[in-house]
Amino acid sequence: MSSAGVLYALTAYAAAAEALPAVMRRPLTTVIPAVAVIAVVCGGWGIRAVGLQYNLQRAAFEARREWVLRMPPYHPSPSTLARLTPRLRHEALMRSRANPLMLPRRADLIWGR
Repeated sequence: MSSAGVLYALTAYAAAAEALPAVMRRPLTTVIPAVAVIAVVCGGWGIRAVGLQYNLQRAAFEARREWVLRMPPYHPSPSTLARLTPRLRHEALMRSRANPLMLPRRADLIWGR
């Protein structure tokens, strides 16, 4: 996604640079509402991006927590993955993830769950 984001930004820059001379020839009464709409859309896009990051962190925390709830001593170890299970469990538990329960409650109100 990062390469797509860079290419999208470059394309948006090229489009804005091409449109700027045409916009500057118009009266301000038509330019100001268009700029306001663009600013609102950009702000909404930024809030959406932060929400995506919040939801990804929450999903990572919940996936990590599953190893504790679905493995010994709470449940028997799956016999088909007997050799692989301890390694996967160790890797999942050793990666640090932010606990979403420690974040402000308004994050859940904004981005929901």
